[in-house]
Amino acid sequence: MGMRNIWRENNSLSWEVCGMLISFKVKNFRSFQEEIEFSMEAAPDIEAHRQTHVRSIGEFKLLKSAVLFGPNASGKSNFVEALSSLVFLITKPTNDVTELLFTNTFAFSSDKNTSYQIEFIRNSKHFIYALEVNTNEVVFEQLLVNNAVCFERKRQEFVETPKTLQNQTGSIRKNQLLLFFAQAKNDSRAVDAYIWFNQDLIFADSEQRQISLIFELRSKLQNPIFKEKFLAILKYADFDITNIAVFDTPVPGSSARLSVWSHVITTHTDEAKNEFMTGMWEESEGTRKFVLVILEIMFNAMDDGKVIIFDEFDESLYQELAQILVYSINREKQNSQFILTTHELSLMNCDLRTDQIYFTEKNRNNGSTKLLSLYDFDDPELEKEYVNYEQRYLTGRYGVVPIIARYVIEGIFEEDDHVETK
Repeated sequence: MGMRNIWRENNSLSWEVCGMLISFKVKNFRSFQEEIEFSMEAAPDIEAHRQTHVRSIGEFKLLKSAVLFGPNASGKSNFVEALSSLVFLITKPTNDVTELLFTNTFAFSSDKNTSYQIEFIRNSKHFIYALEVNTNEVVFEQLLVNNAVCFERKRQEFVETPKTLQNQTGSIRKNQLLLFFAQAKNDSRAVDAYIWFNQDLIFADSEQRQISLIFELRSKLQNPIFKEKFLAILKYADFDITNIAVFDTPVPGSSARLSVWSHVITTHTDEAKNEFMTGMWEESEGTRKFVLVILEIMFNAMDDGKVIIFDEFDESLYQELAQILVYSINREKQNSQFILTTHELSLMNCDLRTDQIYFTEKNRNNGSTKLLSLYDFDDPELEKEYVNYEQRYLTGRYGVVPIIARYVIEGIFEEDDHVETK
Protein backbone atom coordinates (compact mmCIF):
# COMPACT_ATOMS: atom_id res chain seq x y z
CA MET A 1 0.00 0.00 0.00
CA GLY A 2 2.56 2.55 -1.15
CA MET A 3 4.56 4.52 1.38
CA ARG A 4 1.78 6.46 3.07
CA ASN A 5 2.66 5.72 6.66
CA ILE A 6 6.08 7.39 6.56
CA TRP A 7 4.37 10.75 7.07
CA ARG A 8 4.06 10.49 10.82
CA GLU A 9 5.69 13.19 12.86
CA ASN A 10 6.85 13.13 16.45
CA ASN A 11 5.36 16.23 18.02
CA SER A 12 3.44 17.30 21.10
CA LEU A 13 0.33 18.63 19.37
CA SER A 14 -2.85 17.80 21.24
CA TRP A 15 -5.12 15.29 19.52
CA GLU A 16 -8.28 17.34 19.68
CA VAL A 17 -10.14 14.85 17.51
CA CYS A 18 -12.59 12.43 19.06
CA GLY A 19 -12.31 9.54 16.63
CA MET A 20 -10.84 9.06 13.17
CA LEU A 21 -9.94 6.07 11.04
CA ILE A 22 -6.33 5.41 10.02
CA SER A 23 -6.57 2.06 8.23
CA PHE A 24 -8.61 -1.12 7.83
CA LYS A 25 -7.70 -4.62 6.66
CA VAL A 26 -9.91 -7.64 6.11
CA LYS A 27 -9.42 -11.15 4.73
CA ASN A 28 -11.86 -13.91 3.78
CA PHE A 29 -15.03 -11.87 4.00
CA ARG A 30 -17.58 -12.13 1.19
CA SER A 31 -15.74 -11.37 -2.08
CA PHE A 32 -12.50 -10.43 -0.32
CA GLN A 33 -10.69 -13.76 -0.51
CA GLU A 34 -7.22 -12.31 0.04
CA GLU A 35 -6.40 -9.53 2.47
CA ILE A 36 -7.26 -6.03 1.27
CA GLU A 37 -5.94 -2.85 2.87
CA PHE A 38 -7.62 0.54 2.99
CA SER A 39 -5.81 3.60 4.33
CA MET A 40 -6.91 7.10 5.31
CA GLU A 41 -3.32 8.25 5.79
CA ALA A 42 -2.34 11.03 3.42
CA ALA A 43 0.57 10.28 1.12
CA PRO A 44 3.54 12.48 2.10
CA ASP A 45 4.58 13.31 -1.46
CA ILE A 46 1.26 14.79 -2.61
CA GLU A 47 1.10 18.56 -2.31
CA ALA A 48 -2.36 19.02 -3.84
CA HIS A 49 -5.10 20.18 -1.45
CA ARG A 50 -2.96 19.59 1.61
CA GLN A 51 -4.54 22.54 3.47
CA THR A 52 -8.12 21.44 2.88
CA HIS A 53 -8.31 17.68 2.26
CA VAL A 54 -5.85 16.62 4.98
CA ARG A 55 -6.13 16.99 8.73
CA SER A 56 -3.14 16.86 11.09
CA ILE A 57 -3.85 14.84 14.22
CA GLY A 58 -0.78 14.62 16.40
CA GLU A 59 1.73 12.55 14.48
CA PHE A 60 -0.78 11.59 11.77
CA LYS A 61 -1.84 13.24 8.53
CA LEU A 62 -5.30 11.90 7.77
CA LEU A 63 -7.55 12.32 4.75
CA LYS A 64 -10.99 13.83 5.23
CA SER A 65 -12.52 11.57 2.63
CA ALA A 66 -11.99 8.60 0.37
CA VAL A 67 -14.12 7.40 -2.54
CA LEU A 68 -14.37 3.78 -3.73
CA PHE A 69 -15.24 3.49 -7.41
CA GLY A 70 -16.18 0.34 -9.21
CA PRO A 71 -18.66 -1.33 -11.56
CA ASN A 72 -21.82 -2.97 -10.27
CA ALA A 73 -21.15 -6.25 -8.42
CA SER A 74 -17.43 -5.49 -8.15
CA GLY A 75 -17.38 -5.58 -4.32
CA LYS A 76 -17.81 -1.92 -3.28
CA SER A 77 -20.67 -2.69 -0.93
CA ASN A 78 -18.76 -5.65 0.49
CA PHE A 79 -16.18 -3.21 1.83
CA VAL A 80 -18.92 -1.43 3.79
CA GLU A 81 -20.33 -4.79 4.89
CA ALA A 82 -16.88 -5.86 6.13
CA LEU A 83 -16.60 -2.81 8.37
CA SER A 84 -20.17 -3.29 9.51
CA SER A 85 -19.57 -6.97 10.32
CA LEU A 86 -16.65 -6.07 12.58
CA VAL A 87 -18.80 -3.52 14.43
CA PHE A 88 -21.55 -6.13 14.76
CA LEU A 89 -19.18 -8.69 16.27
CA ILE A 90 -17.94 -6.14 18.80
CA THR A 91 -21.22 -4.53 19.83
CA LYS A 92 -23.63 -7.49 19.58
CA PRO A 93 -22.17 -10.17 21.85
CA THR A 94 -23.19 -13.81 21.82
CA ASN A 95 -25.58 -14.78 24.61
CA ASP A 96 -24.31 -18.26 25.41
CA VAL A 97 -21.75 -20.89 24.42
CA THR A 98 -24.02 -22.43 21.76
CA GLU A 99 -24.52 -19.23 19.75
CA LEU A 100 -22.49 -18.96 16.55
CA LEU A 101 -20.33 -15.95 15.80
CA PHE A 102 -21.32 -14.03 12.68
CA THR A 103 -19.16 -14.76 9.64
CA ASN A 104 -19.68 -14.38 5.90
CA THR A 105 -16.69 -16.02 4.30
CA PHE A 106 -15.55 -16.03 0.68
CA ALA A 107 -17.45 -18.69 -1.27
CA PHE A 108 -18.84 -19.98 2.06
CA SER A 109 -15.40 -21.32 2.99
CA SER A 110 -16.37 -22.06 6.59
CA ASP A 111 -13.16 -24.03 7.15
CA LYS A 112 -11.16 -20.78 6.95
CA ASN A 113 -11.10 -17.90 9.43
CA THR A 114 -12.02 -14.29 8.78
CA SER A 115 -9.48 -11.74 9.99
CA TYR A 116 -9.72 -7.99 10.60
CA GLN A 117 -7.30 -5.28 11.62
CA ILE A 118 -8.35 -1.70 12.21
CA GLU A 119 -6.33 1.32 13.30
CA PHE A 120 -7.91 4.50 14.64
CA ILE A 121 -7.58 7.48 16.98
CA ARG A 122 -9.83 8.36 19.87
CA ASN A 123 -9.34 10.76 22.79
CA SER A 124 -5.64 11.31 22.18
CA LYS A 125 -4.96 7.57 21.99
CA HIS A 126 -3.78 5.48 19.05
CA PHE A 127 -5.55 2.09 18.80
CA ILE A 128 -4.85 -1.01 16.74
CA TYR A 129 -7.40 -3.79 17.10
CA ALA A 130 -6.98 -7.21 15.46
CA LEU A 131 -9.51 -10.03 15.39
CA GLU A 132 -9.61 -13.47 13.80
CA VAL A 133 -12.77 -15.56 14.09
CA ASN A 134 -14.75 -18.44 12.75
CA THR A 135 -18.33 -19.35 13.57
CA ASN A 136 -17.32 -21.33 16.67
CA GLU A 137 -14.61 -19.29 18.37
CA VAL A 138 -12.32 -16.32 18.61
CA VAL A 139 -9.01 -17.53 17.18
CA PHE A 140 -6.98 -14.39 17.87
CA GLU A 141 -7.70 -11.01 19.43
CA GLN A 142 -5.39 -8.15 20.33
CA LEU A 143 -5.72 -4.51 21.33
CA LEU A 144 -2.75 -2.15 21.17
CA VAL A 145 -3.03 1.31 22.71
CA ASN A 146 -0.22 3.75 21.94
CA ASN A 147 1.80 0.72 20.75
CA ALA A 148 1.49 -1.03 24.12
CA VAL A 149 -0.43 -4.32 24.41
CA CYS A 150 -3.65 -3.84 26.33
CA PHE A 151 -4.72 -7.43 25.84
CA GLU A 152 -3.96 -10.43 23.63
CA ARG A 153 -5.50 -13.87 23.33
CA LYS A 154 -4.88 -16.93 21.20
CA ARG A 155 -8.07 -18.91 21.40
CA GLN A 156 -8.50 -19.54 25.14
CA GLU A 157 -4.89 -18.72 25.99
CA PHE A 158 -4.84 -15.19 27.39
CA VAL A 159 -1.33 -13.96 26.73
CA GLU A 160 -1.89 -10.46 28.15
CA THR A 161 -4.86 -8.98 29.99
CA PRO A 162 -5.55 -5.66 31.73
CA LYS A 163 -5.31 -5.45 35.50
CA THR A 164 -9.06 -4.97 35.61
CA LEU A 165 -9.48 -8.54 34.29
CA GLN A 166 -7.05 -10.33 36.60
CA ASN A 167 -8.34 -13.78 37.58
CA GLN A 168 -11.44 -13.34 35.39
CA THR A 169 -10.35 -14.85 32.10
CA GLY A 170 -11.91 -18.17 33.08
CA SER A 171 -15.28 -16.50 32.67
CA ILE A 172 -14.68 -15.62 29.01
CA ARG A 173 -16.30 -18.01 26.56
CA LYS A 174 -14.56 -19.13 23.37
CA ASN A 175 -17.27 -17.37 21.34
CA GLN A 176 -17.06 -14.15 23.35
CA LEU A 177 -14.93 -11.15 22.36
CA LEU A 178 -12.45 -9.96 24.95
CA LEU A 179 -12.99 -6.34 23.89
CA PHE A 180 -16.65 -6.46 24.88
CA PHE A 181 -15.83 -8.27 28.14
CA ALA A 182 -13.11 -5.73 29.03
CA GLN A 183 -15.29 -2.69 28.41
CA ALA A 184 -18.07 -4.28 30.49
CA LYS A 185 -15.54 -4.50 33.33
CA ASN A 186 -14.84 -0.79 32.80
CA ASP A 187 -11.27 -1.05 31.55
CA SER A 188 -10.69 2.54 30.38
CA ARG A 189 -8.77 1.65 27.22
CA ALA A 190 -11.31 -0.97 26.16
CA VAL A 191 -14.13 1.52 26.92
CA ASP A 192 -12.56 4.12 24.62
CA ALA A 193 -12.14 1.59 21.82
CA TYR A 194 -15.68 0.25 22.25
CA ILE A 195 -17.22 3.74 22.17
CA TRP A 196 -15.39 4.45 18.89
CA PHE A 197 -16.95 1.39 17.28
CA ASN A 198 -20.36 2.06 18.79
CA GLN A 199 -20.66 5.83 18.31
CA ASP A 200 -17.94 7.29 16.10
CA LEU A 201 -18.15 4.87 13.17
CA ILE A 202 -21.42 5.82 11.47
CA PHE A 203 -23.17 3.82 8.73
CA ALA A 204 -25.30 6.53 7.20
CA ASP A 205 -27.53 4.16 5.22
CA SER A 206 -28.90 2.33 8.26
CA GLU A 207 -32.50 3.05 9.24
CA GLN A 208 -31.48 3.53 12.86
CA ARG A 209 -29.01 6.26 11.87
CA GLN A 210 -31.52 7.99 9.62
CA ILE A 211 -34.14 8.06 12.39
CA SER A 212 -31.53 9.56 14.71
CA LEU A 213 -30.73 12.26 12.14
CA ILE A 214 -34.39 13.18 11.66
CA PHE A 215 -34.97 13.70 15.37
CA GLU A 216 -31.72 15.61 15.72
CA LEU A 217 -32.98 17.82 12.89
CA ARG A 218 -36.14 18.51 14.90
CA SER A 219 -34.01 19.92 17.71
CA LYS A 220 -31.67 21.87 15.40
CA LEU A 221 -34.59 23.57 13.63
CA GLN A 222 -35.27 25.47 16.86
CA ASN A 223 -32.09 27.40 16.09
CA PRO A 224 -33.03 30.15 13.57
CA ILE A 225 -29.46 30.43 12.24
CA PHE A 226 -29.26 26.70 11.53
CA LYS A 227 -32.74 26.68 9.99
CA GLU A 228 -31.95 29.58 7.67
CA LYS A 229 -28.74 27.90 6.50
CA PHE A 230 -30.41 24.51 6.03
CA LEU A 231 -33.30 25.94 4.00
CA ALA A 232 -30.89 28.06 1.93
CA ILE A 233 -29.02 24.92 0.89
CA LEU A 234 -32.27 23.24 -0.16
CA LYS A 235 -33.29 26.35 -2.08
CA TYR A 236 -30.07 26.66 -4.02
CA ALA A 237 -30.10 22.92 -4.71
CA ASP A 238 -33.30 23.71 -6.64
CA PHE A 239 -35.71 21.61 -4.54
CA ASP A 240 -38.20 24.50 -4.07
CA ILE A 241 -38.53 23.63 -0.37
CA THR A 242 -39.15 26.80 1.66
CA ASN A 243 -39.88 25.27 5.06
CA ILE A 244 -39.59 21.96 6.88
CA ALA A 245 -41.10 20.64 10.10
CA VAL A 246 -40.42 17.49 12.13
CA PHE A 247 -43.09 16.09 14.46
CA ASP A 248 -42.87 13.79 17.49
CA THR A 249 -45.34 11.31 16.07
CA PRO A 250 -45.96 10.08 12.52
CA VAL A 251 -48.07 12.41 10.41
CA PRO A 252 -51.56 10.98 9.66
CA GLY A 253 -51.60 9.49 6.17
CA SER A 254 -47.82 9.00 6.05
CA SER A 255 -46.31 6.02 4.29
CA ALA A 256 -45.49 3.05 6.51
CA ARG A 257 -43.06 1.90 3.83
CA LEU A 258 -40.96 5.02 4.43
CA SER A 259 -41.42 5.21 8.19
CA VAL A 260 -38.12 7.08 8.63
CA TRP A 261 -39.71 10.08 6.93
CA SER A 262 -43.23 9.77 8.39
CA HIS A 263 -42.49 12.57 10.87
CA VAL A 264 -41.43 15.18 8.30
CA ILE A 265 -43.53 17.74 6.38
CA THR A 266 -42.09 20.07 3.74
CA THR A 267 -43.51 23.36 2.44
CA HIS A 268 -43.12 24.38 -1.20
CA THR A 269 -43.73 27.81 -2.72
CA ASP A 270 -44.60 28.20 -6.39
CA GLU A 271 -43.81 31.15 -8.68
CA ALA A 272 -47.08 32.86 -7.70
CA LYS A 273 -46.02 32.70 -4.02
CA ASN A 274 -48.64 30.07 -3.26
CA GLU A 275 -47.61 27.61 -0.54
CA PHE A 276 -48.46 23.94 -0.34
CA MET A 277 -47.31 21.21 2.02
CA THR A 278 -46.36 17.61 1.38
CA GLY A 279 -44.88 14.73 3.33
CA MET A 280 -41.18 14.02 2.95
CA TRP A 281 -42.18 10.43 2.12
CA GLU A 282 -43.77 11.85 -1.07
CA GLU A 283 -40.65 13.71 -2.14
CA SER A 284 -38.25 12.13 -4.62
CA GLU A 285 -35.60 9.67 -3.49
CA GLY A 286 -33.00 12.18 -4.64
CA THR A 287 -34.43 14.86 -2.33
CA ARG A 288 -34.42 12.51 0.65
CA LYS A 289 -30.89 11.34 -0.07
CA PHE A 290 -29.63 14.92 -0.42
CA VAL A 291 -31.20 15.87 2.91
CA LEU A 292 -29.52 12.94 4.66
CA VAL A 293 -26.10 13.79 3.26
CA ILE A 294 -26.24 17.48 4.09
CA LEU A 295 -27.46 16.65 7.61
CA GLU A 296 -24.43 14.41 8.12
CA ILE A 297 -22.19 17.20 6.85
CA MET A 298 -23.84 19.94 8.92
CA PHE A 299 -24.10 17.93 12.14
CA ASN A 300 -20.55 16.60 12.00
CA ALA A 301 -18.57 19.32 10.21
CA MET A 302 -17.42 21.09 13.35
CA ASP A 303 -17.60 18.02 15.57
CA ASP A 304 -14.57 16.46 17.21
CA GLY A 305 -14.51 13.92 14.41
CA LYS A 306 -16.66 11.04 13.21
CA VAL A 307 -16.27 8.49 10.42
CA ILE A 308 -19.35 8.57 8.17
CA ILE A 309 -19.83 5.84 5.57
CA PHE A 310 -22.22 6.10 2.61
CA ASP A 311 -22.75 3.09 0.35
CA GLU A 312 -23.85 3.99 -3.21
CA PHE A 313 -23.42 7.63 -2.27
CA ASP A 314 -24.68 9.03 -5.57
CA GLU A 315 -27.80 6.83 -5.76
CA SER A 316 -30.82 8.90 -6.85
CA LEU A 317 -28.76 12.11 -6.80
CA TYR A 318 -28.46 14.45 -9.74
CA GLN A 319 -24.83 14.33 -10.90
CA GLU A 320 -24.08 17.98 -10.15
CA LEU A 321 -25.51 17.68 -6.63
CA ALA A 322 -23.31 14.65 -5.93
CA GLN A 323 -20.29 16.62 -7.11
CA ILE A 324 -21.17 19.59 -4.89
CA LEU A 325 -21.43 17.30 -1.88
CA VAL A 326 -17.99 15.80 -2.57
CA TYR A 327 -16.51 19.30 -2.70
CA SER A 328 -18.30 20.12 0.57
CA ILE A 329 -16.89 17.24 2.57
CA ASN A 330 -13.35 18.25 1.59
CA ARG A 331 -13.61 21.89 2.58
CA GLU A 332 -11.16 23.26 5.15
CA LYS A 333 -13.60 23.69 8.05
CA GLN A 334 -15.02 20.18 7.75
CA ASN A 335 -13.49 17.98 10.48
CA SER A 336 -15.02 14.52 10.09
CA GLN A 337 -14.10 11.72 7.68
CA PHE A 338 -16.37 10.52 4.88
CA ILE A 339 -15.99 7.18 3.07
CA LEU A 340 -18.14 6.86 -0.04
CA THR A 341 -18.79 4.09 -2.54
CA THR A 342 -20.05 5.00 -5.99
CA HIS A 343 -20.08 4.13 -9.66
CA GLU A 344 -20.48 7.79 -10.69
CA LEU A 345 -17.15 8.27 -12.46
CA SER A 346 -17.51 12.05 -12.74
CA LEU A 347 -16.80 12.28 -9.01
CA MET A 348 -13.18 11.34 -9.75
CA ASN A 349 -12.62 14.88 -11.01
CA CYS A 350 -13.96 16.72 -7.95
CA ASP A 351 -10.51 17.90 -6.86
CA LEU A 352 -9.68 14.56 -5.28
CA ARG A 353 -6.09 13.57 -4.53
CA THR A 354 -4.86 10.24 -5.89
CA ASP A 355 -4.61 8.83 -2.35
CA GLN A 356 -8.35 9.49 -1.90
CA ILE A 357 -9.39 7.34 -4.87
CA TYR A 358 -9.84 3.57 -4.65
CA PHE A 359 -11.07 1.02 -7.19
CA THR A 360 -12.70 -2.35 -6.66
CA GLU A 361 -11.83 -4.94 -9.30
CA LYS A 362 -13.50 -8.31 -9.64
CA ASN A 363 -11.55 -11.42 -10.62
CA ARG A 364 -13.61 -12.97 -13.41
CA ASN A 365 -12.25 -16.44 -12.73
CA ASN A 366 -13.31 -16.87 -9.12
CA GLY A 367 -15.36 -13.75 -8.27
CA SER A 368 -12.94 -12.38 -5.68
CA THR A 369 -12.39 -8.64 -5.25
CA LYS A 370 -9.21 -6.60 -5.14
CA LEU A 371 -9.06 -3.12 -3.63
CA LEU A 372 -6.69 -0.84 -5.53
CA SER A 373 -5.50 2.65 -4.67
CA LEU A 374 -4.94 5.12 -7.50
CA TYR A 375 -1.92 6.38 -5.56
CA ASP A 376 -0.18 3.03 -6.10
CA PHE A 377 -0.44 3.06 -9.90
CA ASP A 378 2.76 3.78 -11.78
CA ASP A 379 1.35 6.50 -14.02
CA PRO A 380 3.58 9.54 -14.67
CA GLU A 381 0.55 11.57 -15.77
CA LEU A 382 -0.71 11.50 -12.18
CA GLU A 383 2.10 13.85 -11.17
CA LYS A 384 0.51 16.63 -13.21
CA GLU A 385 -1.78 19.13 -11.53
CA TYR A 386 -4.78 18.62 -13.82
CA VAL A 387 -5.53 15.03 -14.78
CA ASN A 388 -8.87 13.65 -15.96
CA TYR A 389 -9.00 10.51 -13.81
CA GLU A 390 -12.36 9.50 -15.23
CA GLN A 391 -11.11 9.52 -18.82
CA ARG A 392 -8.00 7.52 -17.94
CA TYR A 393 -10.13 5.03 -15.99
CA LEU A 394 -12.43 4.50 -18.98
CA THR A 395 -9.49 3.84 -21.29
CA GLY A 396 -8.48 0.94 -19.03
CA ARG A 397 -5.38 2.67 -17.65
CA TYR A 398 -6.19 1.31 -14.17
CA GLY A 399 -7.39 -2.08 -15.32
CA VAL A 400 -10.85 -2.00 -13.74
CA VAL A 401 -13.25 -1.03 -16.54
CA PRO A 402 -16.28 -3.35 -16.56
CA ILE A 403 -16.49 -5.57 -19.62
CA ILE A 404 -20.03 -4.94 -20.85
CA ALA A 405 -21.14 -6.69 -24.03
CA ARG A 406 -23.17 -3.71 -25.25
CA TYR A 407 -23.99 -5.01 -28.74
CA VAL A 408 -24.92 -8.45 -27.46
CA ILE A 409 -27.34 -6.92 -24.96
CA GLU A 410 -28.79 -4.63 -27.62
CA GLY A 411 -29.21 -7.64 -29.91
CA ILE A 412 -31.15 -9.53 -27.25
CA PHE A 413 -33.55 -6.60 -26.89
CA GLU A 414 -33.99 -6.53 -30.68
CA GLU A 415 -34.91 -10.23 -30.88
CA ASP A 416 -38.47 -11.10 -31.79
CA ASP A 417 -40.39 -11.56 -28.55
CA HIS A 418 -43.26 -13.39 -30.25
CA VAL A 419 -43.83 -16.84 -28.82
CA GLU A 420 -46.30 -19.18 -30.47
CA THR A 421 -49.05 -20.48 -28.28
CA LYS A 422 -51.26 -23.43 -28.99
